[in-house]
Amino acid sequence: RGLKTSGAGDVTFVGCAIEGNGKGQRSDSASDHGFGTRFTGSKSTVTLSNCVVAGNVQTTGDRNQQRGGGVYADAIKKLVLDDVVFVTNGVPHSIAQGAVAAWGFVGSALYAYNTPVEARGCRFIGNNGVTHRTYGSSVFLDGTCGGSAFVNCAFVGNQTTKFGTPYDSMSDYAAAFSMNLSSVDATVEFKNCTIAYNIAASYMGSAGIGVV
Repeated sequence: RGLKTSGAGDVTFVGCAIEGNGKGQRSDSASDHGFGTRFTGSKSTVTLSNCVVAGNVQTTGDRNQQRGGGVYADAIKKLVLDDVVFVTNGVPHSIAQGAVAAWGFVGSALYAYNTPVEARGCRFIGNNGVTHRTYGSSVFLDGTCGGSAFVNCAFVGNQTTKFGTPYDSMSDYAAAFSMNLSSVDATVEFKNCTIAYNIAASYMGSAGIGVV
C-alpha cells in the first residue's frame, strides 16, 4: 500500500504521485482493501489536488473480492478530488483471468464506503476491474454517499473483465461507475462529464453508469 491515514485531522495532498503500489490479498477483510491509498476516520476530510493515482494493482492473492485499487475511503467525513488522474489501477489484464481476481474487483480506481465524494476535473482512464457474479466497476460508491458530485470529469476506456462462465459474469455493475446508495432519497450529481469507450464484460451491467 502506498499510504494510509486515520484519525480526526484533515489531510491534503497537492501535486503528489501515488503510483505503482501493489498488494497481494488473501482475505475479504476490510483492512486489506486499498492498494494506492486507504483513508479512514469519521471526522476527517481528505483532499487530493493535482495528483496522479496510477498503476496501483493487485499482484497476488486468492479467490477473494478486492476493493479500491487507487483510492479506498472508508467512512470518512468527505473525500475531495481536484484535478486528479486515475489511470491503470485495479487488476492487470495479464492476470485478470486467473485465481488472483477470481471473485472480482470493486472500484478499481476508487471505492468509497459511507463517504461523500466531491470530484472536479478528474479523469478516470483505463482502469480494470473484474466481474464475477456481482463485482466490477472503475468507481464505486457504497452506502451513505449521498450528496456526492462529479463535475467536469471524464470516464474513458475503463473495463470490467469477465471471469468464469457466462453465468458467473451476470453482474449488474457498470464498467465506468456504479453506486449502491443506502437511501432512495440520496443523490449523486454528474455535471459536464464525459463517459466514453468503457467496456463491460457482463450480461447485465452497463458500460457507463449503473445503479445497483
